[in-house]
Formats: sequence, structure tokens, C-alpha cells
Amino acid sequence: MEQKTYTLTYSDADDLMQKARNLMYRAYMETIDSYGEEIKENAIAKIKEGDDRDDIEEWMSDEIHETIDNSQWVIYTYKAKMALLVSDNEDAMEDETGETGTTEQRAYYAMVADLRAWFDRNMDLDDLIEEHAPKTDEEDEEDSKEETGTAN
Repeated sequence: MEQKTYTLTYSDADDLMQKARNLMYRAYMETIDSYGEEIKENAIAKIKEGDDRDDIEEWMSDEIHETIDNSQWVIYTYKAKMALLVSDNEDAMEDETGETGTTEQRAYYAMVADLRAWFDRNMDLDDLIEEHAPKTDEEDEEDSKEETGTAN
């Protein structure tokens, strides 16, 4: 098999690097989206089970940390470097702790910040609770009256 040699101009190389970064960004953000959607669905299940707001907030915080702690984006150095390259929060560890840390530690803090930002954009816990919380007996009775037309 004949080997091919390619000569890249500076602009070609720059363009390829930008395309590679865009692909990494998409892969990273798809991971953040996936984590966010999964945690959101599990939060809805907890709401339906009757958990209160404080319990859900505490669970979500723990779940965010556990999810990110087990992510390939923080376990493997090469992926942690990519996460830091594409994250909007690459300085989150230093901002939060005043320390610089290892690549993996910095990626962990960046991903936690990115996932929290995802929740800020895509989920309102109060709205979810209002929509999915089990109704009280009084609410069920009120709904029943409205349906039959016997409400006051």
C-alpha cells in the first residue's frame, strides 16, 4: 500500500484544528446534555415519589458530582485535556478553590460548572415540582369538583 503525503498550508492546518475543536465541543456538549437529561428524568421520578424540594436539591447535587466523577472526560487525561479545551468553565477549580490542581481535577470542576449551567438553561425545579408532584387529597377533591361542575 502506497503512503500518501499531504502538504498543508498554515490556513489548512488552522482550519483543521478549528474543525477538530468543533467536533470535540459537540461531543463534550452531547455528554453534558445526556447527563443533564438523565438527572432531570430521575429528579422527575423522585418528585412523583413525593420527595420534597430540599431532598431533590440535595440528591441532584450529589448526583451531579457522582456522574462527573465517573465520567471518561475526567478519568482519562487526554479527554480531560479536551474537556478543558472546549469548556466555558476551564478555570472553575481555580475560581472555586484558589488552586490549580491536576488536569483531571480541573476538568472535574469545569464539567460540574458546565452541567450546573445546563440545569440553569434547561430546568426549573419549581416548575417540575408543580407539574409532577403528587396531588394532595384537597387538590384531588378540587379537580373532581371542577370536572363535575360543582366547584364553588
